[in-house]
Amino acid sequence: MAAENKCLNCGTLDSWLIWNLGEEKNLVTDWTNASRTLLYDIKNKRWDKDLLSLFDIPEELLPKVKKSRGGFGTLSPKVLGRSIPIKVVCGDQQSSLYAAGTNVGTTKITYGTGVFIMQILGDNFSVKDGFFTTLDVEGNCVLEAKVNHGGREVECLLKDDEALRSFLKNVAGEVNYYIKKLPVKPEKITIDGGVMRDGIIGKYQEEISGIKISEQTIFDGTALGSAKLFFSL
Repeated sequence: MAAENKCLNCGTLDSWLIWNLGEEKNLVTDWTNASRTLLYDIKNKRWDKDLLSLFDIPEELLPKVKKSRGGFGTLSPKVLGRSIPIKVVCGDQQSSLYAAGTNVGTTKITYGTGVFIMQILGDNFSVKDGFFTTLDVEGNCVLEAKVNHGGREVECLLKDDEALRSFLKNVAGEVNYYIKKLPVKPEKITIDGGVMRDGIIGKYQEEISGIKISEQTIFDGTALGSAKLFFSL
């Protein structure tokens, strides 16, 4: 019945935005976002027909999956007063990872609303306990893990220096649990996110993990990665 309803589409947040804010009403996404739906075959880079069948999802309702950089349509002039081509679409953590680097073994941690650990695997698809396997902007396999702590908790502790430091040290310890499980031991780890701005969490992470920590040039690694993607076209 769903397949007969021509008004029904399914997709990710970015595909919803492109559809609603774009001139052409394109139903598209990129492979970083598609890979996080758990319906996408990241080995062959296509919607997984077995999973779609299992969940009874007609493929024609889903967005076309494209590379992260290219042509996704045109932003309607109603949004900013003029038509602007949509050249880059990317998931926030993958964008942050791109800002950190593109080589196999590149590892980054974002201390933001949540805490995210990512490492590029290259062509070597791997499933590892405690991690998601996704795609980066280059189509590489990536391991991603999340620690359920972040900026909101830090905000509540800003007036209690001792409690804040204790909390950040605990976060660094939890992150180190995932660092030790990474298939490639990184020589350095790039960090970003609002929580890293005072330098405390980076210092603790380096002490606990025994790995050099490099702070991103700006705390918003997602914005930086998107800008780098755009200028790489």
